[in-house]
Amino acid sequence: MPQSPISNELDSNDNELYSTIIKFPYLTTLNLQYAHRDYIEQFLNDKKTHLPHLTKLTVGYYELKTATRNFTN
Repeated sequence: MPQSPISNELDSNDNELYSTIIKFPYLTTLNLQYAHRDYIEQFLNDKKTHLPHLTKLTVGYYELKTATRNFTN
């Protein structure tokens, strides 16, 4: 039986399987008011960042709306 070829290319979903979750166990406040949208997306993505004690997040409404794709999945 012939073997199927193995692809070295990974799509974006595969990359998430190999990424490490960055943990900030003592961070309680975070100000992303002037941060680039990529940083906002990273901190909001629970598959990339874990913020168990975050109680205050400051971010611009437009940037938050864009990062969350208009508050949808």
